[in-house]
Amino acid sequence: MFKMKNTIVIAILILCMAIPTTLTAVSEGALIFLLIAPGSRASGMGEAYVAHADDAYAAYWNPGAMAFNRKTQIAGMHTNWLEGSGINDLYYEYLSWNQYYPEIGNIGAFIQFMNLGSQTQTALDSTPLGDFSSYDVAIAITYGFQVNENWGVGTNFKFIRSDLGPATGDSDTKGVGMTFAFDFGVKAKDILSYAQIDNPYVGELSWGLTLQNFGPDVTYVDDSQKDPLSINVRTGLSYKAWTDDFSDVTINADVNKLIANEDNLFMRMVTDWNDNDYIYNAGIEYTYMKLLSLRGGYVNDSAGEIVGPSFGVGIHYTFNNIYRLSADFAMQQGGDLTDYNKLFSLSLEF
Repeated sequence: MFKMKNTIVIAILILCMAIPTTLTAVSEGALIFLLIAPGSRASGMGEAYVAHADDAYAAYWNPGAMAFNRKTQIAGMHTNWLEGSGINDLYYEYLSWNQYYPEIGNIGAFIQFMNLGSQTQTALDSTPLGDFSSYDVAIAITYGFQVNENWGVGTNFKFIRSDLGPATGDSDTKGVGMTFAFDFGVKAKDILSYAQIDNPYVGELSWGLTLQNFGPDVTYVDDSQKDPLSINVRTGLSYKAWTDDFSDVTINADVNKLIANEDNLFMRMVTDWNDNDYIYNAGIEYTYMKLLSLRGGYVNDSAGEIVGPSFGVGIHYTFNNIYRLSADFAMQQGGDLTDYNKLFSLSLEF
């Protein structure tokens, strides 16, 4: 049984949460929908999840964390994006699956889909030519492998298609772009064990690191109009501060760096670290009797003008002593256009 009395570890986490930021740069990357984080559980904790991820959403957050999963996991999420902003036809869907195979590792897949709604095509003189729909979609194959008791690594391969509809005044020129990308992730579980700390009051501390959307630029019409992908580097800590027969408390803290400039793919990984385009996330989860979870968090994304608290709740039900069904809801900061995005997600493991 762990108890929340290790003040040094907690102080480190609080320091990560409290770092002040002044973010001024805005990402120049394309396909921003790739950065819409799935899972109401993570969103309720301020999207601080890279080291905590242990469910069917782990492949997105950190394929290295997926390596520790030992059950078949299925999950899905739906949200009407920016609901209440006057934009009524934006919605985001996510569906994922993960399966453990002995001696091989974890294999899975996920789909991200963003419906961008219906727009009116116009001629060069602004004459309406009719309506069209647009969307973004990414299909990923995922793999995670547990190296030893404490370390897991993983990767995702994603095929991405973006259909923005016809160009203005030209029904033959389609704004369709296709590309691919890789994610790479690593998780170190219970890293305090390396310090050989044998103390019942010290909880489990984990660390995670993920590189997301590493791939070539997307081209819609020709090479002169190509755009870099929205590459994201995410790292963070997760501390299981308390666990007993009735309750669990976990504290998380993440930092994200968006990487997108005009340099070539490998060079931008070196040159795009000098600005202040960072995002800070922090969150906490309390679970009672493995039945009810309460979550809270905070997001500091000044560049994206998304700053403030998030909230969430989860209900879990186990039946036949095998199947565990979870239903989660979160209210996530929406920025200037709406106060909160409302996220619903379901997951099943067995």
